[in-house]
Amino acid sequence: MANTNLIYTYIQDSGYKLQYVASVLHISSNTLRHKLLGETQFKLDEAERLSTMLGLTMAERDACFFDTENRFSRSATLELPKRGKRQ
Repeated sequence: MANTNLIYTYIQDSGYKLQYVASVLHISSNTLRHKLLGETQFKLDEAERLSTMLGLTMAERDACFFDTENRFSRSATLELPKRGKRQ
């Protein structure tokens, strides 16, 4: 899940208007709003385009779009369902 608060902060700091950001991402302003509210996910190409537009470093991009900190703790506690016997 994307860190939408951080993404919004970077957009605000850039000085770009949300309508302009949406046009660069080839989405509507309403769709961008849904993404920033966490109601829908950013697609990979949108994340890449936005990162480039905002001049984010790889670390900043990862902090915005990839939950690397929690990914490992979740995978460590992930329990797969037991396989049943075949009949």
